[in-house]
Amino acid sequence: MRGLRGRLEVLYRLVARQGRRLAGWGRHRGWRTGRFIVFVAIATVLWYLHKLNHEYTTNVEFPVVFQNHPPGKLLVGDPVRQVGLRVRGPGYVLLWYRHIGILTPLHINLRDMWRMLAIDASGRAVIDRQQLEGLLSGQLSSDIAFEGVVSDSLHLRFSELMRARRPVQAQVRFSIAEQCVQLGPV
Repeated sequence: MRGLRGRLEVLYRLVARQGRRLAGWGRHRGWRTGRFIVFVAIATVLWYLHKLNHEYTTNVEFPVVFQNHPPGKLLVGDPVRQVGLRVRGPGYVLLWYRHIGILTPLHINLRDMWRMLAIDASGRAVIDRQQLEGLLSGQLSSDIAFEGVVSDSLHLRFSELMRARRPVQAQVRFSIAEQCVQLGPV
């Protein structure tokens, strides 16, 4: 019995001694470790800002808005809402465009380019890559350089605009109920 108790006392003293060492480590080395971590974080931020000043090339998805439908035509279906563009610029600008996502939509005026579109028998119009580059290159902001369109082409479907008169029959039900109004003090 004494042997087991003696072994437990030795084990307790060993653990207590290591605990005192760890407590001392926290007072002296803890500040060093904390300062080291803070300076590593500051160095990381400065390195990241330095790298963002370099010029990079990347693909960015820009929203597209179709305006001014051609006379007598109606855009049907779900047209493409975004176009992939290859752009070059400083890292912080591209980071803003790519990850923050606040992008000004690019406008495509369909009425002006109606004669240039290739339209097949089913009413599908195709805007090819060269036409897209011509339309979109001037619409980007001055802080990034346009290098090209990543998307191959845009396919739009048009339908003839028709006018028709249809009889309208109202399906309205109403009821009248009495209403009381108090005009003086209660």
